[in-house]
Amino acid sequence: MPVNIMGWPTAADNPYGVTHGAFTPVAANGSVNYIDPQLFIDANAAGMSRVRLQLSAILIETANGVFDWRYLDDAVQKANAAGLRVTFPIREFGPKGLPNQSWATMSSPCGPGESYYYGTVTNWVNFAVALAQRYSGDGNPNNKLATDGSGRPLIIDSIEIGNEDFDVHGSTSDD
Repeated sequence: MPVNIMGWPTAADNPYGVTHGAFTPVAANGSVNYIDPQLFIDANAAGMSRVRLQLSAILIETANGVFDWRYLDDAVQKANAAGLRVTFPIREFGPKGLPNQSWATMSSPCGPGESYYYGTVTNWVNFAVALAQRYSGDGNPNNKLATDGSGRPLIIDSIEIGNEDFDVHGSTSDD
């Protein structure tokens, strides 16, 4: 029997959802371009039970081990409040092929003819651990709590490794 979490519909009840992609969640002046909460309200009203927040890891981990969670915290809080389960794909860490493969250059994953640096295994593991600790809702001291007065943990229901851009640009890298 499927488990009902926070009153959400189970995957067996409703597998439908919407994807929201963001390529510039933080503007050059440092302000955050937050998602309009109406997206989540409308998705729920349309009978969807899930939202996929597509955001490159480099836009959250702005330097090695330095995280800017503002945009994702806000999006997860709004989605959870609307009763939507959240899926988050872990994607590229920066462009591929630079002599110093780091967080120094950020490119849209949709650029034609471009290839991208997907990071080392260690980059992926460190990012996944930080993401899971923040959004697991399991009582971990690193869990992020909602700032809407409810005190509930913010929860990402599932994590994907990669995205369809692996089909065209993907490669392996070793630590």
